[in-house]
Amino acid sequence: MFPKMKFVNGRPDRKGCEFAFQAMRFVQVFEGAVMSLDNLPALDPILDNLGRRHGKLEVNGKFRTYYWSTFLECSICILRKTLSQCRKFPDKDIDCAIILWRYLLRDVMRKIRVSVEERFDNNIQQSSKHLSLSSYRVAHKYWNKSTVE
Repeated sequence: MFPKMKFVNGRPDRKGCEFAFQAMRFVQVFEGAVMSLDNLPALDPILDNLGRRHGKLEVNGKFRTYYWSTFLECSICILRKTLSQCRKFPDKDIDCAIILWRYLLRDVMRKIRVSVEERFDNNIQQSSKHLSLSSYRVAHKYWNKSTVE
């Protein structure tokens, strides 16, 4: 999915490799979603875990909310390119498949983001004992503003 990697001092860039690894994990989650189309709630534990992990990364400044839409659009672009290059499907069928993939990917990412928001809300509630009410409102307002697409 990410064929071009940066090289630093003749070696693959560690951050680029880590990003490619994480992208591969997401592809595996999407594969699991396809295999579980009749029972999508079975994926909830995996998606909740990914949400918690991304929440930690976001708090630490290692994940930005715009990564969701970037990853979605890159995934759709690669899917369309791959389906078009095999020349087995008419354009109309490819368009329909892309629409369905977009729904699936968007909903998987939405479930992950819900877990991120729940984690953030739980952290706010736990730390609210130490915050004034105005601090809580500012933090909550910031979080809601940064997660809106």
